[in-house]
Formats: sequence, C-alpha cells, structure tokens
Amino acid sequence: MTALLEEAPQVKELPPAPELDHEELERRAYFRYLNRGCIDGLALEDWLGAESELREETEGASPRVQEGMWQTQLASTSPSS
Repeated sequence: MTALLEEAPQVKELPPAPELDHEELERRAYFRYLNRGCIDGLALEDWLGAESELREETEGASPRVQEGMWQTQLASTSPSS
C-alpha cells in the first residue's frame, strides 16, 4: 500500500495571488450593483465580478482569474433561495 502512495503524482499549488485593494473591490462591486439598477440579492456575484476585473487589470488573464470567472458563472447559475 505504501508503494501506491509513493507513486501518486505530486500536486502543484498555485502561487499566492497578490493582495487586491479591498476598498477598490468594494467600489467596483458597488458600481456593479448600481449599474444593475440596485437589485438586491446579487452581492456575491458583484464582488466576484469586481475581483475578476481587478485581477485582470493587475496581473493579466491568469488561471486564477479564469477560476474567479468560473465561480462567478457558478454563482449566477445556482438556484435562488
């Protein structure tokens, strides 16, 4: 059994993402809320979208940005409660 564990492929971790300006994220998320007509209930989508935009601007389109976009799409397609 130890032979199976030793042969397992090594998982590479993503490097830590640079810190984003929290106030800029809040501002962008708020403007997304305003542009949508102040409709409540989509704060997570606004936040993830703002985060994705800011990451694209600060580090280019990287796998972490794509991951953020996927999370935003997932949040927008999940059923509302």
